[in-house]
Amino acid sequence: MESFRKVIKGWLGKVLLILFLTPLALVGIEGYFGGGNKADVAKTVNGQDISKKDLENLTKTYKEQYLSLVKGDETLLNQSYIQENALNTLIARSLLLQQAEKLGISLSDAQIEQMLAQQPSFQENGKFSETLYSNYLRSVGMTSQALIASLRQDHALKMLTSSVVDTALVSKHDLQQVAVLQTEQRTLHLASIKLDEYKKNISVTNQEIADYYNAHKNSFKQIASVDVDYIVVSPSQVTTAPAAVTEAELQQAYSTFVENQKKDAKRNVKHILITLDNRTDAQALKLANDVYAKIQAGTSFAQAAQQYSDDTSSKANGGLVDAYQPGVFSADFDQAVQSLKNGQISKPVKTQYGYHIIQVETAQQNVPSFEAEKARLTAELQKSKAANAYSDTINRLNEMVVSSDALDSVAQEVKGSKVEALNGVTVGTQHPLLSQAGVKAKLFSDDVKNGDRNASTNIQLANGDT
Repeated sequence: MESFRKVIKGWLGKVLLILFLTPLALVGIEGYFGGGNKADVAKTVNGQDISKKDLENLTKTYKEQYLSLVKGDETLLNQSYIQENALNTLIARSLLLQQAEKLGISLSDAQIEQMLAQQPSFQENGKFSETLYSNYLRSVGMTSQALIASLRQDHALKMLTSSVVDTALVSKHDLQQVAVLQTEQRTLHLASIKLDEYKKNISVTNQEIADYYNAHKNSFKQIASVDVDYIVVSPSQVTTAPAAVTEAELQQAYSTFVENQKKDAKRNVKHILITLDNRTDAQALKLANDVYAKIQAGTSFAQAAQQYSDDTSSKANGGLVDAYQPGVFSADFDQAVQSLKNGQISKPVKTQYGYHIIQVETAQQNVPSFEAEKARLTAELQKSKAANAYSDTINRLNEMVVSSDALDSVAQEVKGSKVEALNGVTVGTQHPLLSQAGVKAKLFSDDVKNGDRNASTNIQLANGDT
């Protein structure tokens, strides 16, 4: 352990601890690893492989953590940084496991088995249950050997990290600095340079400036931002009195309503099936025609189904096909169903199952009267007309803005609207309008990135405004 402390006191040791312990506090050791394909290597650390599968799993875990912090807005995530952070964590974990192995920090199989046997979730009537243990292994998709190996690694990491976290690691230099601060002692060094005189002797070429820029591009990076002028128009600003609805429009709307009610009415399909079992095609067709003739002569459809139908699941129920759906029998069968009116009976229809005599009955339906539906239909027509009028107004305003490349014309046309401005808007800016996905997509589109400064076309907002 003393040799490990010597390693951890250095800068490398501190960096490794930070890399490992910070993500550990976020998601926990147990959630990291699912055992990837070691042949597919992402990184090798002192001869030990880190699989791409492990890297993908941890990157996904980090991504989900960050998404919860930015309310699911994936545009705010730095994907490359997340993957690099995940890889650094796996490297740190591998190094710590290697150090734990050198220090002999490990549990034996017997110790781990004893720990498992004492787990209440694996016990039944106070004793270890092989059945409960096997069920758990199946649920997590692991073998007993893999679980023991995973527990051994987790325990080694916890022992190793706790020995560092719970112990003060202070160098002599740190102690001296604390002592100096406590006694209020300072050692001060001053250097004075006459900057104007100094600069006279310095010359910089354009090539040196370019070389410096190329070598330090990352330090010049800035978060992309835009200055935005926008104007919001809502339906209430362009809609005045309710649109007039004519009697003819109401009658047409009611007719459509009645047709839809009839179309949606439940239709019960009944059939009498004469199969080709133990019959020739001609014999089956003759029998089907005879049954059809009996029904036309006065025999009820239910009686004929009970006496002659070979469909044992429906004959006792008057031939009713339970939960009929198109395509159950054949296209010819479905076509016959569609062509039959309420109560009408078809002539024999042939399918792969034999010959069918079909009857369709539409359930009794009470369609509301015109007077009962008039108020609702009036409101729907007024709403539809208002929406169309609003759409027409927006299209007209849109043409004005695009042609003049200015928002002022909208403010002149629409009472109560005004041009708003917001500078320095970034992808992460929280704003009730500019943060919406459709708006953000236009603010940071390739056209804008390439220098387009023209007014955009209209954008529909989540609440119906434009």
